[in-house]
Amino acid sequence: MFRFPEKINPSVFLLIVVVFGYWQISFFNFALKWDVIDVVFPFRFYFSECIQSGYFPFWNPYQQTGTPFFADLQAPAFYPELLFTSLFTGYGIYTMHIMFVLYLALAATGMFQLSFHFNKSREASLIAGVAYAMSGYLVGHGQHFFLLVGAAWIPFVIVNYLKLQENRSFVQMLKTAVFIFLMISGAYQALSFTLFYLLILLFVYFILKESAKKNYNTIKEFIKVNLWLSLIVVAFSLPLIVATLEILTSVDRLESGITLTQTAGFGQSVKSVLSFLLPFSTLKYGEFFGNVDVSMRNHYFGLIPLILFGAALFQKRKPTEYLILTFGLVIFAASFSVLPVRELLFKYVPFMNLFKYAAFIRIFGLLAFVLLSTNYFAYFQKNTEKEQKKVLAIGCLVLLALIFLVIYSTTKVNNQDFIALKEHTSFVDILQQMSFYQHVLLQAVIQIIVCIAFLLVVLYYKKLKYATLFILITVIAEMFIATQLNMAFTVGDKTHKPYRMNKDLALYPEKFPVPVDGKIIFNDQKR
Repeated sequence: MFRFPEKINPSVFLLIVVVFGYWQISFFNFALKWDVIDVVFPFRFYFSECIQSGYFPFWNPYQQTGTPFFADLQAPAFYPELLFTSLFTGYGIYTMHIMFVLYLALAATGMFQLSFHFNKSREASLIAGVAYAMSGYLVGHGQHFFLLVGAAWIPFVIVNYLKLQENRSFVQMLKTAVFIFLMISGAYQALSFTLFYLLILLFVYFILKESAKKNYNTIKEFIKVNLWLSLIVVAFSLPLIVATLEILTSVDRLESGITLTQTAGFGQSVKSVLSFLLPFSTLKYGEFFGNVDVSMRNHYFGLIPLILFGAALFQKRKPTEYLILTFGLVIFAASFSVLPVRELLFKYVPFMNLFKYAAFIRIFGLLAFVLLSTNYFAYFQKNTEKEQKKVLAIGCLVLLALIFLVIYSTTKVNNQDFIALKEHTSFVDILQQMSFYQHVLLQAVIQIIVCIAFLLVVLYYKKLKYATLFILITVIAEMFIATQLNMAFTVGDKTHKPYRMNKDLALYPEKFPVPVDGKIIFNDQKR
């Protein structure tokens, strides 16, 4: 039976996987696109320039005749990473790309730690890290850096909070507080208060658990630890809290929220569940998916993890797993317009009326799916004979669904559709010119190969010396392919190069030069 070598650091392994999984960004072949360059980078660049010039950016005179930069929640002015990066290197185009990859690696490591906390299997937890970092949520939201930051810290917060219940030491309390503060100060705010509700549920569960055992001293100690945890987090967050309170009445969304009508228009069709099998299919035919943005309809977390998740539902889970899954399903369900979940959360749950896109917080559902699937795989490793038929049965059902999709999509395309693609020599151009049904056909064929390979390994699991290693490699391969098929659509832009953008940025004056009192007609890129 293969065991992942102890001498290989899982974080380093996952970093390498992420670097090559997103190689166009890692090696500066593609530029990051849309909001991450148009919105996120200017904020971070301005903050960085201010710090490099020796003062804190309380004010931004370049927008709307001046704005309180320190209180703008789009600019995480109190986020430690932003301050440290600004102090030591400054934010540039290359820095933005490097941080993008590092946060993906952090997300993978955090998911590894959370999975390992439950199942103690390095192989299963590595699959969790890979599936999470290359999931449809992170690939689809390549432009939304604040969601990426949140996805990176969420697993760390959950696993450290769970550890705090077992080891109520000051060091563990401080670690948990630091990760919560990183989440609050750097991530999308809706992710933070959604995570807060999950922590409350875990808190209540532990209280009820100890109450059933009549461990009242443990309950008192547990409540005391959580009170101290809250105080530490508040102390860390005081500058952010004060800044937010100062501009509270000046921002309509913070003062009164949004209307239900505003958010109801951004729900998605149930048809987006197709992305669980074929994430490449989500990039075309918007009306089929409810006309929501392409970033919000990709829910992929791997074909093999999907099969394992199906099997996990038929096996008894730990109470905390059920809790995380139930919470994740509720949050995930809020993304769909045909379900009343979003409306109920909006009306009855505090803070759920402060953001438009319910799909932004669906990461809690995907995290739960990944967690249960890999926890089950760890169980499967030790109970292969007992679970083999179950996995094979579910895998065969998935295989039949894929075969149906291949047959159906072939009726929707013809030879002319493929002949037209010969005009393009670039792989990216070919992908971008393909129709919706060509997308379905291409990935369905790839997924059939993956599914058959997985089923064969499961069938001969006991006879194969490196069966677990083969499954790990297959998961990495399938996630790599899925990421690459979507890369040019939602993550990177092949027409713009980071080195060119960096050269263009270098044309502008450094720091904050005094404006030249000259006629506009004589101005150029250097003035």
